[in-house]
Amino acid sequence: MRYAIEELHFSVNNIVIFAWSIGGYAACWAAVHYQDIRGLILDAVFDDVLPLAQQQMPSFASKFVEKIIRYYLDLNNIQLLKLYNGPFYLIRRTYDEIMNFIPGKLETNRANEILFFILPYRYPFIYNNDEIFTLLKQYISAKKIQKKTLFDKYCSDIEDLQKQIDQYRLENPIGSYPCKFGENFSFDQRQRFAIYFVNQYLIDFDSQHCTSLPQDYFCLPNRCNVHNVSTGLFPYLENVSYREYNYAKDHYTPWHSSSLAENRFEKICREDPFGLILQTSWRIIRTYPDGFRQDSSNHNAVYAWNYGIQMAALNFQNEDDIMPLSYGKFLDNGGCGYILKPNYLINAYKTRYSPLDSQLNLDFPQVLTLTIISAQFLSRSNSTIFDIPDPYVLVSIHGLPCDHQTRKTKVIQNNGLDPIWNEKISFRIKYPKMALVYFSVYDYDAFTSDDKLAHFCLPLTMMQTGYRHIHLRTKNNDSTHSTIFVHVDIENDDENIFSTRL
Repeated sequence: MRYAIEELHFSVNNIVIFAWSIGGYAACWAAVHYQDIRGLILDAVFDDVLPLAQQQMPSFASKFVEKIIRYYLDLNNIQLLKLYNGPFYLIRRTYDEIMNFIPGKLETNRANEILFFILPYRYPFIYNNDEIFTLLKQYISAKKIQKKTLFDKYCSDIEDLQKQIDQYRLENPIGSYPCKFGENFSFDQRQRFAIYFVNQYLIDFDSQHCTSLPQDYFCLPNRCNVHNVSTGLFPYLENVSYREYNYAKDHYTPWHSSSLAENRFEKICREDPFGLILQTSWRIIRTYPDGFRQDSSNHNAVYAWNYGIQMAALNFQNEDDIMPLSYGKFLDNGGCGYILKPNYLINAYKTRYSPLDSQLNLDFPQVLTLTIISAQFLSRSNSTIFDIPDPYVLVSIHGLPCDHQTRKTKVIQNNGLDPIWNEKISFRIKYPKMALVYFSVYDYDAFTSDDKLAHFCLPLTMMQTGYRHIHLRTKNNDSTHSTIFVHVDIENDDENIFSTRL
């Protein structure tokens, strides 16, 4: 949470905490201490670690196990959830070999115990007698067909139930629990809501404990039972499977989005690149790193942007060379996170744009000439903290494949304070509106790989001509006192560049 707030600059009310298995305790603890989070998702989470531990140990050690657990490992999620007043939901894995005390018996799943405690705690006037509590247990333990029958019997008019919740919320905003919802309800009304609330807090997933969770299960917890917030304030896109262009144009709308793992994305780029580009001109496509990246490394987001992908998800915790490109890409337009595509991408159907066709002339080519004059106050790398840097500057262009180029200066020995190069480098860039200019300062090492000291990346369309100081950043994008002093010249600059400038 501290990393998300302080380093990634997320607002607390824009954070959703997801936890799986034993991680549920840490997530519940964080939710208690950050009550304003957007929501909490608990996947395959137990109610209390004690029953699970006692099941695995000999019966004669039961008292000893209880003392050890309560003293050293008291992971009691129910007690924490009682202190959390925000929205959450449980993902219950129906074939969970760990959370089900008896394999295949859904009624023995430990997630049930969370609902048995939390629902009556939050809504004491709904679950106020043994008959309704028996109905609650019956519904939670029922198999799919029985569950549907019960739901159809008690919740045939969902809209009416939701209207009653909305009306209560308007008149009595729920700031904390327990709440008085249902105080004057009849027995029949309480039965209806006893079933309805279960569906607000529980989602079943037919899988075992360690099966990967499909992306469809990652959604915001329902806020209708918590705060006085209109659900109309939360517009969303409906995620659908990616299909070829002819199918998509007949069956999908602009609010249908699709998510592609990087391997699938690359396969589509090989087999039907133009169909993908056309779809990005009227609906949102998202890419994300494949699951095999267990080191949290990133795929090259530039490759996705070249095909018009609007959302290239990245592992922000990684300090690789891809993250600076992402920060640089979205510096434009005030850093608000939204930038307009070039016209040849927006109107790809007319322009027949292809990132791999270097013969197309859809932009105004420009020549970027940089004179790398000097640097100031270069910091030492963590691995050479007692050594004076031997710096050199590497400048690379990232955009369409035809524009990818790299130049570097000579090495200055033993001078991190004010090294001077006075070297001129030039780049001819065919698609300047897609180009990123990436400055990196390295510490040369003759025996091991060179250490990156600092960097800065920005769109070519934001560069101004003349003498400029490039303010460098660290690997995690923090600002530094280090700068590069350069002279910038861009041919045909005033005529061809229309974007916001620094």
